[in-house]
Amino acid sequence: MNQKATSMTNSASQSPQAWIGACQVMAQPGKLRFWEGQALQAIAYAIVLARSPEDYKAQLYQSLQHNGLDLIRLGDVEPLLQRFKTRGMAQDLVQLARQATPASPVIFGRFQALEETETKPSVPSVEEVSENPEIAHEYRSTDNSAADLRSDMDVEGPHDTPPAAVNLEPPQPQWPLPTLTELDWEAIQQQTTLLQQAAQLHHSAPFALWAIIDGANWPEIQQELEAHDPPHACLYSTLDEENRAMAPWLVKLDPDNPVTERFKEQDQINHSGIVFSSNQPIKALREHFRLFTMLWTPADDKSPIYYRFYDPRVLLDSLHTLDDWKIGRLLQPIEQLYIPLSPLLGLAEHEDIDNSVDLFGDEYTYQGRILAVAPQAELPDGTVNSRKAFKVTEREFERFGELHGVRAERQLARELSDEFQLEFSSDSYRLAASMACTQGKSFDFTSQKQVRTLAQSYLLFGTDFPKGYPDIEQLMSSNELLNWQKRQALEEWIPKGIARRNIRRMLKMA
Repeated sequence: MNQKATSMTNSASQSPQAWIGACQVMAQPGKLRFWEGQALQAIAYAIVLARSPEDYKAQLYQSLQHNGLDLIRLGDVEPLLQRFKTRGMAQDLVQLARQATPASPVIFGRFQALEETETKPSVPSVEEVSENPEIAHEYRSTDNSAADLRSDMDVEGPHDTPPAAVNLEPPQPQWPLPTLTELDWEAIQQQTTLLQQAAQLHHSAPFALWAIIDGANWPEIQQELEAHDPPHACLYSTLDEENRAMAPWLVKLDPDNPVTERFKEQDQINHSGIVFSSNQPIKALREHFRLFTMLWTPADDKSPIYYRFYDPRVLLDSLHTLDDWKIGRLLQPIEQLYIPLSPLLGLAEHEDIDNSVDLFGDEYTYQGRILAVAPQAELPDGTVNSRKAFKVTEREFERFGELHGVRAERQLARELSDEFQLEFSSDSYRLAASMACTQGKSFDFTSQKQVRTLAQSYLLFGTDFPKGYPDIEQLMSSNELLNWQKRQALEEWIPKGIARRNIRRMLKMA
């Protein structure tokens, strides 16, 4: 939920900054509830771009009033940066704060419902609900994460600031943000060893470290498997050699098998596969993951598409997109999931990791760095175990497309850097890639080759290209040539264009 209104000004001498507080609210009669269930009250964090605590409270109050909510209590209000300094960075709050803009200064976190089962003369605080068993059955949270707010909920009465009319859009569900921790191979082996020891202690099935390796991204994997023969299985049933060359392979990473070391040595920017620990036998693992090699999408309800979840880029996009139950279903036999880090993973929302990953960095800056994904919640009752039940929604499908676009742009920028080296700045590569991906559609340049050639042109001739080159302007607007012919003609023209550009520069200097 956000507020489209001009920030109220209590202190003109201060610039607005993000302030945070925890609030307890009650739905007004007949008004929409922004939480599940029939509970009348809920708690949530509210981040507001404000100049002071008073400004925060005024904007919060008018936003709540406009949305049919009454303020019951408000906890301590403090600048978000101050909170991070005293309590540490919280990625969910970082993500929330990014949504606040001068046009939409009030942003709420997910509301946690407080269900009242018996009428009481007064409303208890969230601390009382969470910590006192004698009243927990009367006022109970329908979400365990409500307890995370209790230390922020100091009692404070409603404010008398008059409500103001604002135009506020309905809240949009937030995308999932997986919890990631960076490890190395030694730490992963230690975790696996601890799991093995625990299994022995409880006389349960032993744990092992596994990989699902992408044959398309590591073409030599079949030869490695034939040479060293670790426990392995193909996730495709085909016997066709060409198809098996592109297939995913389930491989046990035994410490003493050379394939394990070969996998660790693979340049992680090749995205050769994912790693996980499990106590399931190879047959059960193969049967499980075979269910997910194809994916039903809104693009075609009659034919599924290949789902390459074993590519680290695709898997991380999935963790940022799919419903919890789908992720839980996909990762059901996995105890701990590991994703090899690379500059091309979609990590923009994980600043603590992403800021240390240089898009243009050499192999040594990311090799051997692994992302451990927090274990998933248990599957809900009634989860259907079938391929067709695991279908992405229209919204999820669009989100996949957006994330793929971001990764394609980053990859293009890195490719330009590899091609031109130090001839241009890193920002120039990013800008050229961004413009080619966005402006390419106006020229009907949509293939990878077409977009890359256009990006090269922006780098070499400026961001206003093809302006100033009449012959290319005519070429790009021609209706007589096919798009691939235009790209080919542009590529052949580039050396001539460079010569013409250089002559122009010399004439200007003369």
